[in-house]
Amino acid sequence: MTSAVAVIAVILTGLIAGQMLAIGLANRAARSLPERSWTLRFQAENKLFTKTMPPALLLPLIGLIWSALLTASAQRGLFFAAVALEVIVLVITMTIEVPINKQVASWRAGSAPPAWMEIRDRWLRFHWARTLVGACSFTCAAIGLRIHL
Repeated sequence: MTSAVAVIAVILTGLIAGQMLAIGLANRAARSLPERSWTLRFQAENKLFTKTMPPALLLPLIGLIWSALLTASAQRGLFFAAVALEVIVLVITMTIEVPINKQVASWRAGSAPPAWMEIRDRWLRFHWARTLVGACSFTCAAIGLRIHL
C-alpha cells in the first residue's frame, strides 16, 4: 500500500510540475498579446484553475506526507524534502499568485490599469519560481521513490 501511495504521489507531483512548466511557457508566449487579449485569456485560464488546482495541489502533497511518514529513514528525508518544497509552492501560490489573479479578475478587458504589464510580469516571475520549486519537489520525490522501490 505504501509503495502504491508513493508511486501515485510522485506521478501527481510530476504532473503538477509539468503543468506549471506548460503554464509558464504559455504565459511567456502570451506576453506579446495586447492588453485586452491578454486580460481575457488570463481571466479565462484563472476561472478554470481556480476550480481544478486546489485538489490537484493537495492530493500529491497528502500522498507525499503519507509516503514520508511510512517509509524507512533513507527515503523519509527525500519525501520530507518533497513535502517542504510543495509547501513552498503553496505559499507562493496563496500569498502572491492568487492575489494577483484576483486583481486581474477584477479588470475590465481593454481598460486595465496602466501598470498592467508590470503586474503580468510579476505574476510570471513568481510563477517561474514556483515552477522551479515544483520541479525540485518532483526530483526529490522521484529519487525517494527510486530508493524506496
